[in-house]
Amino acid sequence: MCRLFGYISIKPSNAKEFLIDSKCSLYTQSYIDEKNKQSDGWGIAYYKNLEPIVYKSKNPIYNEKDKLLNILNKISSRIILMHIRKASNPKNLPIEKLLTIENVQPFYYKNCVFIHNGTINIPDYVISELGNYKRMVKSLNDSETYFWYIIKKLEEEKINLAEALIDFEEFLWNKWNSINIKDFKNPYSSLNSIFSDSKKVYAICKYNESNGTSLCFKDQPYFEMCYKANKDSLIVSSEKIDNSNEWKVLKNNEFLIAQIIDKEIVFQIDKIF
Repeated sequence: MCRLFGYISIKPSNAKEFLIDSKCSLYTQSYIDEKNKQSDGWGIAYYKNLEPIVYKSKNPIYNEKDKLLNILNKISSRIILMHIRKASNPKNLPIEKLLTIENVQPFYYKNCVFIHNGTINIPDYVISELGNYKRMVKSLNDSETYFWYIIKKLEEEKINLAEALIDFEEFLWNKWNSINIKDFKNPYSSLNSIFSDSKKVYAICKYNESNGTSLCFKDQPYFEMCYKANKDSLIVSSEKIDNSNEWKVLKNNEFLIAQIIDKEIVFQIDKIF
């Protein structure tokens, strides 16, 4: 599975403190031990004049610290998303097919950026629902099918992101209940994701399966997310990045929306499932 990081702040930043310097930075999370290495690529996205700038590498981030530092030194943005990848493989494909740059997250389209941690166990069924958006799928990463399903709903049906997420989860279960697949217990392990439209940062914590504990502090379920907020910035991530008591749990079924209003970070958390 993967690790997620989302950041929104009043002042433009490169978030280096949280991505490299902190005790449990995203970089640190990439190689806690041999069992939990996130070896299958990494990517970072930020905004310049409301347009996403995305950098991806298919290599392990723990071998590319200097490259990450060079990129961070060029970033000054109010919104930053970063993803480190441990590839899922629900279709049992040859692993080399999954380790290309096209499979690396973030995925992005127009002003939207998306990162996901989990496995969509029936990606071909999702693709079959994409219509004209099917041609947009460029990788064999099951997470990309999730992204384009959401984009399709946002653009064609003009619904909001929470409604699109609810629709996707319902579709997965309806399809799952109509077919007979014995390889998996559920149509997905987790829908945990962070999304931005250049103005807001959204995060959803939604998972079916318990899969161990958090990597660094080992004090919460693996798929349970968390956030740290004040009036100047908000971080949402797969797990705590330091051991301060400012971190709060983003619980299963909860949806976070953060934005800047009157030079202050304002956020809300709704239970949408």
